[in-house]
Amino acid sequence: MKIRVMVVEDEPPIQRSICQKIEETNKNFTVVAAFDNGKDALQYLKEHPVDVMFVDMNLPIVSGKELLDFCSNEKLSVLPVVLSGYTDFEYVKCAITNHAIDYLLKPLKVQELKLVLEKIEEKIQKQYLKEKVQNLTDAVRGLEMFPTKEIPSEVNSSYSILLVSLGMCLYENERNYQEIFKNMDLEKAFSLIVPPENFWLVDGKSINEKLIFIRKDSIPDINHLNQFFRKVKCSDIIVTVVYYKETVELPDIFSTYHLLQKYTREHMIFLKNSVLIYSSEEFRQDFSDLRNKIDYLILQCKNTNIDNIIESYLLCVQSSKKKPCATSNILYLKYINYILETENFLKLKKIFSLFWRIIIVKKNYLRSSISC
Repeated sequence: MKIRVMVVEDEPPIQRSICQKIEETNKNFTVVAAFDNGKDALQYLKEHPVDVMFVDMNLPIVSGKELLDFCSNEKLSVLPVVLSGYTDFEYVKCAITNHAIDYLLKPLKVQELKLVLEKIEEKIQKQYLKEKVQNLTDAVRGLEMFPTKEIPSEVNSSYSILLVSLGMCLYENERNYQEIFKNMDLEKAFSLIVPPENFWLVDGKSINEKLIFIRKDSIPDINHLNQFFRKVKCSDIIVTVVYYKETVELPDIFSTYHLLQKYTREHMIFLKNSVLIYSSEEFRQDFSDLRNKIDYLILQCKNTNIDNIIESYLLCVQSSKKKPCATSNILYLKYINYILETENFLKLKKIFSLFWRIIIVKKNYLRSSISC
């Protein structure tokens, strides 16, 4: 990532020296323009993006103060560094008023310049990260976006996506997922396999989801993903990670995110942590045996005692843990679990009758339901 610098200094030898020292002191800075008067510099600012401006206060035609006022009035995102051959209170005051990042005396001392460039780099990185996360968050929510200014190397970026989902179904809101995610520290765990500057962590639309966007030149392999997974899985909650390896550009993030949500619902493994690699091929696992067991268990509720129900229920749950279980099957288990937790057995017939009617009337809907 190169940070674009403009130098405005009316003395050519000093101007050349400043340009040279900037690029030699920090390789992440590049001087894209240099002018000996404020007028040409002002015109350049109107037509080109600049990240940092080193500006002398005593300039012909248009002064350094006028340049700073222009940047401030036009709300340009350029960071000014004021240069002067001597300390003058009015210049310092002007620099402070226009949010200059520093005030340097000429001739520039390398150590002072180094500290200023490091401070600028840190500030730009933080701002860039904030804008990047906001753009990705807007894309996840499908908002009409006007992307913030991109650094040249980031234009037309594309990403691989990792969806991290907690719990057995999407849209859960019963637990403090914010606290769970905080304890998991996804960013720290993922930085062990991908450099921090090459990925971004974004909130999903549901409170039990997080998305990790990975720059296309830093895509991890399955071994690294498993390493990450071992770091973040919890003992008290199911963690499902779905990896979309193909690269996606910003306008396609919204649709891809919903595709991953659907894939998670259909392929998450019941009561088991898992890492899933997204496959575009449609495949449906055969759950007929499991469904038959659940249907049989529901029928038993009419003419048997609670001990037999519990025994059959435990057998059914055990079989569900051996293979992936679709959300529709989990719905059945939730109904049964609710019945079993009913303390007053006399109410069981009414409760069962209600659920039975729901299951019969909406059976096809339940088996293709997209939420719990």
